[in-house]
Amino acid sequence: MSHQETSNTSKQSFKDPRNPVNDHADTLRDTPANMPDEDGLPTMSPQAMLQMLNHFQRLNLSTHLGLGLAHQINHPLSASVNYTQACIKMLQDDNFNRSEILDYMTRANQEVHRAAELIRRLRRFVSHSAPRLSTMNFNHAVLESVALLNPLLKEHRIDLQLELCDDLPLFIGDRIQIEQVIFNVLINAIECLTDGDFVDPVIVLTTHLGHEPDTLALQVKDNGPGIDADMHDHIFEPFQTTRTHCLGIGLAMSQSICRMHGGKISVENDQEGGVVAQLVLPVNPPSQPFEATNSSDNELVTDATSDRVSESGRSVFS
Repeated sequence: MSHQETSNTSKQSFKDPRNPVNDHADTLRDTPANMPDEDGLPTMSPQAMLQMLNHFQRLNLSTHLGLGLAHQINHPLSASVNYTQACIKMLQDDNFNRSEILDYMTRANQEVHRAAELIRRLRRFVSHSAPRLSTMNFNHAVLESVALLNPLLKEHRIDLQLELCDDLPLFIGDRIQIEQVIFNVLINAIECLTDGDFVDPVIVLTTHLGHEPDTLALQVKDNGPGIDADMHDHIFEPFQTTRTHCLGIGLAMSQSICRMHGGKISVENDQEGGVVAQLVLPVNPPSQPFEATNSSDNELVTDATSDRVSESGRSVFS
């Protein structure tokens, strides 16, 4: 499996055929997020609002990590402090052991880099940037998401089993958005397993080649209680959740992201118990992967920003 990724970044069209203002915009990056209307009120296109919601949802996801991530960052920093304090103490002796000090300082340096890597992952995940396509390794995106969720998995003693295919081709996509989808699917599985007293909670994450040509797939299966019958038909609708602390937009946002990449996502009860989520993505995205042509994506934006509607009925962002 290749461990190299190329930054084959290309500018892609992000147009709304129902909004003539954006007809001449080459990229989302080139279009101001807030454009004043005739009354001077800042307006946002559906695409810009969807991008904003993606960012907001990533920020909300990061709250799930809570104290677990803080502890995970604190551990290498504390170890580094201990190593450096030991070095200071040894240097006070004129007959200090140079090789031992060098070993301790090397370990301290490694621990600091561990903490920095954790912070880098979180910072990149919650960053607010325009969609950017690059050639990426799907398994690497999976491992980045898992690394952020490790504290939560350990806290609830959930056994995560990874079965990653070594023969997956590189594919083109927005790395942060793809990781957001993987994160959402895993968070849903974790929450299903923490809603009750389950013995030996298990999540099995598998990557493999898709059944359709030039596609790759991810499957996440848990051994939880499954989806309630009254929620099954509404699982991808925004703000549909049985948990008071959740926004209920995770799977809705994931579906929008998958559609923009030319892919699809499904969440079903498994015949053997639990829930199985399936994500399928094309190796090469559509010619205009971020074109908002699906009305339900714009409905998601409208529903999620309905509290920001001006008196004249226009969606605004203040």
